[in-house]
Amino acid sequence: MIKDKKAQVNKENLVRSLGVFELRGLAREVGIASPTTKKREELIALILEKLGNGEQIDVIGPRRGRPHKQLNTLTEIVNNMGIEDKNIKIETYESVLFFYQEEKPLILGFTDEVGEFEGYTRFQEKECYIIDYATGEKVFIENSELPEGVLIKVRANRINGSKLFCSTTILEIENSPVENFEYIEFDKGDETLSKDTLSMLGGKVSVGRRNTFCYQEDLFENDLLETFQAECEQKNHKFLLLSLNTPYENMLKYKLLNQNLDFTTEYASKPMDSFNKLIDLINRTQYLSNKGENVVIFVPDVLDIARKLDEVFCGEDNDVMGHAQRTIIVMQKLFALGKAYENGGNVTLVMGYNEAGKEDKFVSSDILRISKKIN
Repeated sequence: MIKDKKAQVNKENLVRSLGVFELRGLAREVGIASPTTKKREELIALILEKLGNGEQIDVIGPRRGRPHKQLNTLTEIVNNMGIEDKNIKIETYESVLFFYQEEKPLILGFTDEVGEFEGYTRFQEKECYIIDYATGEKVFIENSELPEGVLIKVRANRINGSKLFCSTTILEIENSPVENFEYIEFDKGDETLSKDTLSMLGGKVSVGRRNTFCYQEDLFENDLLETFQAECEQKNHKFLLLSLNTPYENMLKYKLLNQNLDFTTEYASKPMDSFNKLIDLINRTQYLSNKGENVVIFVPDVLDIARKLDEVFCGEDNDVMGHAQRTIIVMQKLFALGKAYENGGNVTLVMGYNEAGKEDKFVSSDILRISKKIN
């Protein structure tokens, strides 16, 4: 009896420690209807009620309605709850993205509301769409044969009965008339590693290899970034800047660079804004690389990126030590961009982290150590 009581208390503590996304996933597994419409405390009460009644909880298999959204912690939760789930799959980068996308609604007609939107093409189960940074709107692109990561401007109408837009006209592709666009995939051939180098912090950064460095001074206090960008321009490399949760002083500095491949968010911005900027940077890099471009991605503070992703994946009530597993998956995708032999052109990823971040589990993890070895 004592063991049973202790096991019951452990299960209750586990349930109470979960974030809202994990609770929704668990609620689906135990058969609670419409978990996305319920608040966190209500979900906890309903799950505990099932446990308190001593019901046998089994995974009931595929359900009607929207596709089941697997959570990164669901395997562990299910095991602790004594639930057998044979359908749990290991999460991938693609499944992480799908979790945060809405299904495309059936288009029955449009309202009269018209808008112009601009963003980088993405794909979800062969459906093309963009996220407009200015408004945050999601716009589906009808009958698109564009590759992923292309910058387009469209005119779109709101879909009746939904919060989504669907394009009616593509106005520009890559800041040029539509008829001028031509996509040529680079012939990858053999491994394409360049012997070219760029100067960084008094040392050399090998083009086409992943690189990390540690800086202790704020970027706005020196001309490091301007010098690095100028050298990239001189060597005809595409220079991409990825900075999320950016301090005001650095934001001003980035604006003075006057370059359009700037994937930044301001300090204390919404986590989903940062998530969207990172996804678009990854897609954009792969698009440029497949065209045979040499790309340099400059990441001033990799730790802040991980923290902003944690806000997306864990929520404010997260008390899990370390970083969310989904954060690791997305960051691995970012790090993988530096593998020049996987793309048509050379991609160089230069990452920085503050001295204070050295004690963080993410910075000291195997992921960053691996990136250091490939120089």
